[in-house]
Amino acid sequence: MGKKVRSFESQFKDYVGQKGALMVNSGSSANLLALSALSSPNFDNRIKPGDEVICPAVTWPTSVYPILNVGAKPVLVDVDLNTLNVSPEAIENAITPKTKAIMAVHLMGNPCQTDKIKQIADKRKINLIEDCCEAHGAKIGNESVGSFGICSTFSFFLSHHITTIEGGMVLTNNNTILDIATAQRAHGWIREMRNADEIARRAGRGIQITLAAAKEYNADAIIGLDQIENITDDPFSVVDDPDVEIIIELIGGYSPAKELVLKAIENGKHVITANKALIAIHGNEIFKAAQEKGVIVAFEAAVAGGIPIIKAVREGLAANQIEWIAGIINGTS
Repeated sequence: MGKKVRSFESQFKDYVGQKGALMVNSGSSANLLALSALSSPNFDNRIKPGDEVICPAVTWPTSVYPILNVGAKPVLVDVDLNTLNVSPEAIENAITPKTKAIMAVHLMGNPCQTDKIKQIADKRKINLIEDCCEAHGAKIGNESVGSFGICSTFSFFLSHHITTIEGGMVLTNNNTILDIATAQRAHGWIREMRNADEIARRAGRGIQITLAAAKEYNADAIIGLDQIENITDDPFSVVDDPDVEIIIELIGGYSPAKELVLKAIENGKHVITANKALIAIHGNEIFKAAQEKGVIVAFEAAVAGGIPIIKAVREGLAANQIEWIAGIINGTS
């Protein structure tokens, strides 16, 4: 997201009184993102398939569809005929052991009794989501709508109080929901998450290639290799470098690669290889050396053209009586 989006997110969350804000393309998407975050396995009180989400019978369809999208069951309850908003009494009567969330909709900008609904939700440990898509600026006492639930959603469609022509927003005070929704908004990218650096470090994404060995490479490779500070034509100089912690073996074949990998292990370095032949023929020797040295040798099946692990085992590992594998990265069955 660009600077103006981040600025709008910051100003709007402060306006409502929340800690986190995520802009999306519509209020409908905001509802979907909120429900998706609440359904994540990373959220302790998650909505699971088959769970129930209470929602008013009088609302826009996009308050209901996201409930179905995450595999939950919408439970429609009646509204107060004087306000057309959901009735707290109807909500309480509809709660069952399978109820995991309440979608409270502030219909046509008129706040529903969110303070009472929040009491019900807190007492039963049920997630409260506020659909504020038509209620920008509305308050209950001194509290803005959108500040009562674990998360809230807004729309900035051209007919609403604040418009970006198209647009929506998810607000929350819950850091877990904020992190999950941030990643989900970007199709799983972590780059805008609060703890992106820590996640990248744990996942190994913070690895930097500082030294490479290459004898012959074409024009495409030159473009990539020129971005690496040091290039040498001696792979053993890379293996012997004390500042290198992980060796990625891309030599191919099993004879020269074996010598290099064993040397790397001897020097106490972890190894990643996509070399099926190397593992099939010399796997026992390599893994035994790694075990004795206390380092990891990981077979990267994805780099190996998506070779299924089971196929590799059948064709090579099992045939050569490989006893164990130190690690498999991105393995497929």
